[in-house]
Amino acid sequence: MSAQADPNPTTGIRRLLKPCLLALVNAALRCRGTKLPGYFHLGDRVSYLVHGLEPSLTRVAGSILRLGDTAVDVGANVGFLAREFASLVGRQGRVFAFEPDPSTFECLAFNTRKFPQVQLSELALSDRNESTTLYLHPISGMSNSLVNAWENARPLEVRTSTFDAWVAATQPGDISLVKIDVEGAEAHVLRGMAGTLAEQPDLQIIMEFCPKNLGRKQAEEEIFSILHGCGHRVSVITSTGALQAVEGPAEVHSALNKNDYANLLSRREAPESHP
Repeated sequence: MSAQADPNPTTGIRRLLKPCLLALVNAALRCRGTKLPGYFHLGDRVSYLVHGLEPSLTRVAGSILRLGDTAVDVGANVGFLAREFASLVGRQGRVFAFEPDPSTFECLAFNTRKFPQVQLSELALSDRNESTTLYLHPISGMSNSLVNAWENARPLEVRTSTFDAWVAATQPGDISLVKIDVEGAEAHVLRGMAGTLAEQPDLQIIMEFCPKNLGRKQAEEEIFSILHGCGHRVSVITSTGALQAVEGPAEVHSALNKNDYANLLSRREAPESHP
């Protein structure tokens, strides 16, 4: 039987070119000191190489952080933003990055190895000091979660701490910015940092708000209740880095991006000036 020609030769060409392109992109990323785990698709790698990670967040962080400041990255993943924060605060500043998944933590350590101002913790921040289960997403480590047991997820026992307990043990001083991206456990992190929020009025928070990950309307409302309770006002960070003030979850729902989440900025309002 004679071999039949591929009815769509373009498909075969793409199949041959993809590994070559992937190798080139990985080499370019390594030149930048970046190593990514296998779950990052080729498109994600090219996007990071060309645009970086969510430029709008970098713009907002750049408007907050100054040389010598302290920033905290809760759910640092492979360290994209931890590196940006480190560049903004300089060597006289400090960045504390938390990532509980060991394989992702390995990439985080590699990607931040040239930034001595970055201190890493293989720890999850939540509302309790204990050992608990982290559910490792079967496809993407960017979706690992303490609260969402995805189908076919692999359970992993990890250590958790409250933000307040970590502050008491570490004594980081005044914190300018906290980034929270923990795949649905954002309210848990906020519960565990109530003391810090009360004691540090200038602290600002960048946080992911994803209704699918949060799962329940009560969790969405609790986030706003905690933030409003400590005198914070909340804004959606638009794709250009502009801020759009919102009063509650319903307004955030109307501002979700194409991936069905929004990034929020929460900060205490400046007191009104009086003549």
